Amino acid sequence: MPHRHHHWPLIVLVVPLLNCALFHKPTDFEKGLKRYQAGDYERAARHFDTYAKRYPAFDTGLYYLCDCYARLGRAEERFQVLAQLAGLQVEDINVYLNLIEHERKISRWSGVVGLLCGLPPGVTAEYNRRFILTRRGYAELACGAAGSHDAGNPLVNALTRGYLNSFPDGFAYPDDTVTLGNLIILLDRLLPPDPPRSYPALQTLDAHSYLYFPYLRLVGLGIIDYDPVLDPNRPATPVECGRALVRMKNAGYLR
Repeated sequence: MPHRHHHWPLIVLVVPLLNCALFHKPTDFEKGLKRYQAGDYERAARHFDTYAKRYPAFDTGLYYLCDCYARLGRAEERFQVLAQLAGLQVEDINVYLNLIEHERKISRWSGVVGLLCGLPPGVTAEYNRRFILTRRGYAELACGAAGSHDAGNPLVNALTRGYLNSFPDGFAYPDDTVTLGNLIILLDRLLPPDPPRSYPALQTLDAHSYLYFPYLRLVGLGIIDYDPVLDPNRPATPVECGRALVRMKNAGYLR
């Protein structure tokens, strides 16, 4: 007589697998992926959106949802998803570049400042490698940090409110590069004429330099970070400018 009980281990293994295959219910992400691959972006977006509401930290689903909105021409919803990705601090510079471009396009300079101040470290380093600060950029960031000057031309606002000065010939030269030395002087002009609290040594500046006291005042007030080997001739970056201006605003020096 055959030993039928020898088949039970196989049955025990196979039956649960069959049940899983027969009764698996696709998630909204899986449904969305199927619709996405079929080119049905409208229905795919609905599934991805449902899944994102349930699992808001799942960035892969958000990327698919964002791409669906881009393909469907639904720009505002796309930017809302990009903002969700930025809130997750994803290390993808394109997320932040798209958001910053959007904020600049609608002249919402406070939004630009907020994004620059919130970049994760890896993205900050990449952004600093790609972009340098111009006088127009400084004007936009100064108006954005001040918080109430999104309307109108930021260059005109910055010149009117004393955030920026024009040259003797009356031109603003908005596309000129702002060096770190230029930025120190621009920030220092917004401070009251108080002496610095301490006088640490600087390897690249001596006490007779026109930048020495302005730099130490800004360091002493916590506006910029101390760097004994700072290079005043290197281009400043929008990130360090935006963060310094926000600190000035928080300390009551930028109005």
